Amino acid sequence: RMRSIIDWIEQQPDKSLITTSIVYNGENFGITNVSKFQKYNLIDFGDGTPTKQRRNREFVLNGFYIVQSTEADDGIEVYFSLQTEKLKILEQDPEFKKFTFS
Repeated sequence: RMRSIIDWIEQQPDKSLITTSIVYNGENFGITNVSKFQKYNLIDFGDGTPTKQRRNREFVLNGFYIVQSTEADDGIEVYFSLQTEKLKILEQDPEFKKFTFS
């Protein structure tokens, strides 16, 4: 499937017209699972390979989740962005609290 998507993108004469139809406005959400990527040993920017991969603070899409493996590959980390009021509700949920720590 990924190869066919890449092939389709390569065939488009004006790639600037390729957009997503998903609107992250609190009604929709998207999940990206990169937990199986070999991310910690692929890139060396001159100071060694990265110890952590995260989205920057400007990468704010309400309702977007990223799942990735831990550096030791002994679990997963989930990063998400939500509207503040929805996050406050989620933080009070007992089921959610079982899987989080601070």
